[in-house]
Amino acid sequence: MVGKGQKIETRDEEVGLHARSFLQRRQNAFLILVDDLEHDRRDRLDAIYSRYRLALDTMLGELHWRTSVHFLVNMLEAYYFADAKAINAALRLSLQD
Repeated sequence: MVGKGQKIETRDEEVGLHARSFLQRRQNAFLILVDDLEHDRRDRLDAIYSRYRLALDTMLGELHWRTSVHFLVNMLEAYYFADAKAINAALRLSLQD
């Protein structure tokens, strides 16, 4: 990026382009960017969040307020896949499928 005059990386630009296309086609829609933040990357949370926000804010302009960035951590994504065993192991609960 440095020396190339780019504000964001090309792959981040692609994310922004997809987001913009989605929001432009759907006037009443919102976009939630979700990252499965693995344990070994949790110490870089601020940098990762900033990278996503920069990509969305740069590529979306006035549409940026219709987006948010969220992270799934500690295997909580298992909740979305209805895997009670994984949730129980991560959070020491006793949920059932």
